[in-house]
Order: sequence, then C-alpha cells, then structure tokens
Amino acid sequence: MLKQLLCSLFFLSLLPLPGASAQLKGRLAEKPLAVGYMRNLSQTRMLEYMQNLGAQLKIGKDMFDQIPDEGLDGINADVPEPIAGVAWYMVQGLIPSYDVIYFQEVRDLDDARSVLRARAKMFGQSGELKPQGDDCFLLEQGSTSIMDIPDGQDPEKYAQQFRNDSGSFKTTAEVFEDEDDEGKKKIRYRWYRPEYYRFADGLLFSASFEELKEVSLPTRESLTSRVSTDNDIGAEASFDRIPQAIKMLGWNMLSSSAGTQMQPRDGEEPIEAELRRSGMATGLDIVKSVMFDVDALDMWVRFATDDSPDVRAQIDFNARRGSGLGGQLQNIAAVDSEMAPILNDDAAVTLHTSFRYSKSAAEAVTAAAAWLQLQTANETDNDPLILDAMSQIAETFGELAERRDVELMIKLGHTPKTNGVIYGGLQVGDNPSLLGALYRLSLYEEVPREIKDTLSLVNNGGLEMIQISIPDEAVAQMQELSSLAISDIYIAHSNSVLWFAAGDETAAQMIHTNIARCQQAGLAVRTPLFTFHVDADRWLDYPQDDPVGVGGLLRWLDENRGEFPPTPFVGFMSNGGPDKPTPLLDAVFALGGNRTMTWTIVADESGARLTANMGEAIANYHVARMIDLQSRMMSNIRQDVREEEIATEQKVELATPAADR
Repeated sequence: MLKQLLCSLFFLSLLPLPGASAQLKGRLAEKPLAVGYMRNLSQTRMLEYMQNLGAQLKIGKDMFDQIPDEGLDGINADVPEPIAGVAWYMVQGLIPSYDVIYFQEVRDLDDARSVLRARAKMFGQSGELKPQGDDCFLLEQGSTSIMDIPDGQDPEKYAQQFRNDSGSFKTTAEVFEDEDDEGKKKIRYRWYRPEYYRFADGLLFSASFEELKEVSLPTRESLTSRVSTDNDIGAEASFDRIPQAIKMLGWNMLSSSAGTQMQPRDGEEPIEAELRRSGMATGLDIVKSVMFDVDALDMWVRFATDDSPDVRAQIDFNARRGSGLGGQLQNIAAVDSEMAPILNDDAAVTLHTSFRYSKSAAEAVTAAAAWLQLQTANETDNDPLILDAMSQIAETFGELAERRDVELMIKLGHTPKTNGVIYGGLQVGDNPSLLGALYRLSLYEEVPREIKDTLSLVNNGGLEMIQISIPDEAVAQMQELSSLAISDIYIAHSNSVLWFAAGDETAAQMIHTNIARCQQAGLAVRTPLFTFHVDADRWLDYPQDDPVGVGGLLRWLDENRGEFPPTPFVGFMSNGGPDKPTPLLDAVFALGGNRTMTWTIVADESGARLTANMGEAIANYHVARMIDLQSRMMSNIRQDVREEEIATEQKVELATPAADR
C-alpha cells in the first residue's frame, strides 16, 4: 500500500523549487557532485495515497477539503514511470560555490509546456508563465502591494531598503504618485521568484539562474543511467569531485578557528583546559577524516509492495581506499560486546551501541576523570569519604581510556518472572569497588535526606545491588505524565557491565537473568555499531494492565502525545495542534502490514552502512499522524479566525447606535 513518498514530501513538492542564487557566479563543473532522484512518485500519486489512507481512518477531511479536485490536473508528465531529481554542481569561479539543477522526465516539448502551465495555475493570480524561446521558459510567482511612506522620509532612500536583486527571491520598490489619494507619494512594492526552465533530451530542467538557457546541460544518460527500477528514491554523491584546494581551504579555516578556542584561557584550571582541548581535538579528527577520506555516498529507499511489505532504506558511506578513515572505521568496529547474548531477546524495544573510540578521545576521557576529581575536591572541601569514592570512579575512567570501548544497551520488556521493566547496561570495566563508590557518593552530608532515604546497598540473590526506592507521590506524578509507575530501580556490577533495571520489586530478577545469559554464552562477539529495534506486535502482546505501565505505554503515547511517533514533521505540527491527538494505533494496524522497525549501522575498512527497515503498518502510522495533526491544526486555525470575526462583529454592533442598527 505504501508505495508513495511520505506526505511531507507531497507538501514540499508543491512549493516552488529552491535555488541558491539568481545568477550563476562562474562555470558549472562537467560532472555533478551528487544526484538524487525519485521514480514514479508524482504529486497526484502521493495525494491519492494520503486521501485513501485518510478515508479508511476517517481523518484529514479538513485538510483534503482545502485541495481542489482540479488542483493537480496536468501537473504530472505523460510518462508511464517518470523520473524526477536534482543534481548538485560545483561552480568554478573567483569564489568557489555550488548550485543545483532540477530535472523531470517528460514525453516531449508539448508535455513540458503542459506541466509548466499546470504549475503556474497552482499559484493562481500570483503565477505567470513566460516563454523564452522555443525550448526555454520563465515561471514567476509574485505579488504586488502598496506601501505608505512615513512622514519626513526621503521617498527614494526609503524605497531603496526594499529593493533586492540577488538571491532566489527578488524585490522591487517603485515610488509613484497616487492620483486616487491627492497625488501622495507611495511605494509600489513587488516580490517575485523566478524559476527558469529548459527542455532537452526528454528532460525538463529547472534552476534559479538565468544562464540555464545557455549552459551545457548534463546528458540524460549521465543523470538516469544508475536509476534502479527497484528503488523509489535514490541518491549518489562523489566527494572526490570536490577540488582538494577547496577542501584544504575549508579545513585550514576550521582548524585555525578551533586552534584558537583550544588555547588556555585566563584564570582557567589546567585540567579544565586539557579537557576542552582534548575534546575539541577529537572532534577535529572526526571532521578531518570525513572531509578528506569519504569517497562517495550511495542511498536508496524502497517502499512496501505485496512481495516485500516493508519500507527499506540503505545509505553507504564509502571510505577512500587506503585512507586513514578506513583504518579508523575498522578500529571503531573492533569491540567485543559483553551484552551480545541478550541483544535479540524478547524485548519490545532495543537500543544498543558498541564502538571503540580513538586515542585522542581517550585523552578526553582521562582529562574528564581528572576534572571530576578536581571539582569534587573543590565542592566537598576535600571530604575524605567522597574523595575516596571519586578516586574509584576515576580509576574506572582510566580503565575505559585504556580499553577505549563503549557499549550501551537500553531495553523495554516484560517477562514471566517480572512485570514491565526498562533494563540494560553500560560496559565500564572490572573495577570491583565501582558499585560501592557510586553508593558512597549518596552519603555526602550535602545530599538531601529525602534522596538518601531512597538509596540502599542490598544483597539481592547473592548479588550486591544499589536499590533506589521511589516515593509513592513521585510514582503517582510519573504515572500521570507517562503512564509508567516505576517504583524501584536496581543497579549491579558484573561481567564488566554496570547493569540496571527499572520497574517494581520484580525488576531485579531481570539483572540476574541477563548476567546468567551472558556468562553462559562464553566468548564475547561483535555486534553492529548501532541497533534500534521496535516490535509493536510484541509490545501490544504484553499485559495491558501491567502495574508498571510498560505494557500499556504504546497505546498511552498514541492517545496522549501529539509528538508521537517522533519525527521532525510530527514534532513541528504537534506544537501548534491539540494537546491530545486522535487515537490511531489500532485503526492503522487493523489495515494490515508488518509492525516492526529496525535501524542498524555497521562499519569496516571499506566504509559504513546504515540499513533501515520499517513495517508497512508503522510507516502508515507515521503518515496518518501527520495527516491528522495537519488537519486538526487547520481546523483550529479556521475556528480561531471565526471567533475573531464574531468578536469584531459584536464590537461593531455595540458601537453602533441602536437607531442605526
């Protein structure tokens, strides 16, 4: 069902094509830096998909009613599976820059004219299509308004500030005498946005610069030869086409600025200066590797079909052969996971990362340990109990800096031996005094009594744990804000991992289970750098009346959080929409489709790869939430406008004498 682009792309595709400049500031390079394309994803198909989904779920009426039936007539090219895309080019000039050329497959010149006329029609009175020869066109979108000139202002000088002839948006400001207003001088202000089009080789090209009419255009073969019929969206970038001199110029500017920031500051402690310096040095190493050693990028997206009911995507970052980045990536991936045996357990949600950081980053970890000890000494007046605890923690930092391995896991689940539980661990090394040191920090005299009373060091089934017992009133507040009722948190140290489990009094059993499974598994193995997995079926199979609230959390989020599921577009729309969204989860899932989602990142000496799989049901849910929020937001806006109109009418009525009403 989900064979069209997400609805956000639909709205974006209706906007005028963006541009970098109104004039080309040099000569286009022979080959593009990058090319992106969409195959058979027209505005009409995207709208039909959303309207169909909205009709099945009974949502979006307020939004779809604003789109006239004839609004997209003729906007699509008369080609069975049209390809549309964009190419980024370096512009060779006095100051190197880049610009973009868009392309769209059309049948012939007549088809190109039809598409452009439909596009101009979408803009209504503000759009105008102007032929520029046999195969070139100018589409302008703009409007005109009249402005008064403030008293005492010179008309021409005042108008000058509104004139702009650069950039993709242009403005003019003409001083004239208004004969309808006793010859009073005013300003006729106009803004407009020019889009230049050119037909060639079965493609309709567009750009923001007028030189499109004359430049040597890329061939159809160069833009579409790598378009795969398996992909709905694709992109490729060749970073080796960026001149080395430009890379060096950018790097020198960045490193020079960073070098200034890395210098010690007046009154700064040496340890603080070293922490800042090592942290920035690590960041510079990463940026330098990306700038000089990433050779190419390849990306594709494939939407769900009857044969493959998932939305799938892949992004490959290819390292330059023999480069330092390849060795760094190989080193980053060389971590032996201590928690691999539980990576694919029965949890509904899994977040896991495992990587090895660089030697320069290890210096930052060492500096951080020294800084923590210094700050602790200053803040506690050299309290011996706290300083001893912090020295043990600093020892763990030292071990981490030596091993340079990071592993973090967070999971959400429910088992026969526990109620709902949030659990996981952090690889920290083998320091046997770490857990006791963490507990002793809570004994500092400045720690409030109400916090001290919640912590205790206990023996649970032969394993030492820190237990945090959350007060009932705090649990009640948490449940009101999130549906979760976490009353107990347990922390233990074993197998080089600092384990945690949050839930009720049964949560500690999850730590025992995880430790046992990892010990039984034997040798540690390697895992992806990053894994994020959601199994909605498993989540909904948990008891919905789970006392911890984990089982019912998914439905609670659906019914109470407009920003769920989290995406940039949903978050933006929810800010202006209702507090409580329309419940959609059960209705969307009833339409069918896979209900899992997995994101992974792997790396080796050849580069890094991000792979994403999203079940059709989850993808539909994302789109349905955006439709519902957009529609309800538009409904609220219309309601606010109507309330203002009524209030204005009432004021006018009250100000009008009764005899004149």
